[in-house]
Amino acid sequence: MSAWDYAQCAYGEIECAYLLDTCPYCRASLNQLDPDMDDGRFGYFTEVWVGICQLCGWWNARGEARERVDAHTEAVYELGSFGVLKNLDLKNIETPLQEVRDYLTVKYDDRLQMDPQLFERTVGSVFGDHGYEPQVTAYSHDGGIDVILADDETRIGVQIKRWKNRIEAEQIRSLMGAMVQAGLTRGMFVTTSSFRSGAFKTADRYTSLGRPVTLVDAPRFFDALGFSQTRVDRSTGAWITKIRPHLKKLGAFSDINEGRFYED
Repeated sequence: MSAWDYAQCAYGEIECAYLLDTCPYCRASLNQLDPDMDDGRFGYFTEVWVGICQLCGWWNARGEARERVDAHTEAVYELGSFGVLKNLDLKNIETPLQEVRDYLTVKYDDRLQMDPQLFERTVGSVFGDHGYEPQVTAYSHDGGIDVILADDETRIGVQIKRWKNRIEAEQIRSLMGAMVQAGLTRGMFVTTSSFRSGAFKTADRYTSLGRPVTLVDAPRFFDALGFSQTRVDRSTGAWITKIRPHLKKLGAFSDINEGRFYED
């Protein structure tokens, strides 16, 4: 599955996004993948190029065929396809996490529309790419620990709030209470908004007492998301498979009858 749907256009149309070599969303250079021309699924196309954005998964592809018209003229036919962002259901907790991550990379403002439990799972997934083993705890509304991040040296209790309002000192004290109850000595508070000065002061005080608390606001989590996206395997084997149905559509357009003509 992918956060991207399918669009296609022929050479000369205005929306020739398949010609881009950078992502129109992230402005990152596209990774060029090997589409495996040997299996014949591209019809009469003799060359096919596939590019994918490492950060958000946006992709494009184009196929080109050359046909000798006469002794002095060659026709070049070209058709392309590219990804169009889906209207992802962020209220459904079963939405695949990689789709959610790709979607948020492009439309981060929509984080406030997410189901709170889906956001918790997404946070766990993101920090899982930072070297931790995430464990999403049983979902509840009691203000407890939402995710535990573990590595070889420590366990971190994470409280996650998908809020518009800024986080107060009271919420940091609540996190500390949950940490003590769970027997944890390190904490992290992740929010879709930001923190008031009292929250920073409270976290600093706990840190000075040997119980460090890390505060992750919306911009900082977006940075963490960006790093985790660089760890996604978007190599040929993993992602050609995901966009294979779209490449098959590209190969099906073997009856286009317009082209660019070149004389020898």
